[in-house]
Amino acid sequence: MMPRKPHIELITTPFSGTIPNVVLKQNIHALVDELPDDSPVLVEVNETLRLNRAIGEALEDSREGRTIGADDFMKRVEERWPTRSSG
Repeated sequence: MMPRKPHIELITTPFSGTIPNVVLKQNIHALVDELPDDSPVLVEVNETLRLNRAIGEALEDSREGRTIGADDFMKRVEERWPTRSSG
């Protein structure tokens, strides 16, 4: 995947109206910098960002046709994690 080119996009927020992404990023950096190193908020933010990135990659895969059908998926799961037979 090619890295995205940086760009300035305007975002409308309920509190500040329309502000450039650059200012929004600066505000977020300032808020994060104020958090203590052991803050559970950091873990939650990291997990949210990771999940958003994974969803974006999955959507791109879908748009580009990099998908498999449900039957193929189940076959791969069963091959990787075979069910134990009782006996």
